[in-house]
Amino acid sequence: MAISRLRALLDPLPWALRVEVGGYVRSVEAVHRNIYRDADLSTKDVPLDAFLFFAGLWRLWTLVDGQHWIVQNTVRLAEQVGIGRIRAGAAVYSRRSEDAMELELLRRDLRQTLARNDIDFLLRQDGPESILRALDAEGIRDGRR
Repeated sequence: MAISRLRALLDPLPWALRVEVGGYVRSVEAVHRNIYRDADLSTKDVPLDAFLFFAGLWRLWTLVDGQHWIVQNTVRLAEQVGIGRIRAGAAVYSRRSEDAMELELLRRDLRQTLARNDIDFLLRQDGPESILRALDAEGIRDGRR
């Protein structure tokens, strides 16, 4: 159930994000027994479906936040040496370019959505094991408290 909600959430996003998040979730699923063991938890504590859903959300956040960081810092450094914009593939980045603003909005909207749904604790996690422990601490079962 939670995985179908994750797919629905990812559907409107760019293909590359959907593929990356989907691949990440599949890799976490493949090693979930080890992750649960290392966290000293079981699927009775946090159901696998819920864990995979939140792991996917976390991966989406890390991708969006990481790209935002790279773009902002690259543009800032380029401006310091007199370069006004940078092209990466079809995208053009400058402080106020459409591509940079789109990334900024995506990051802001994702952060606000996580906060609005009271799941912004994901922003402070550093990997699958910490996500699993946080889900247990937050009392989240099947995507709900």
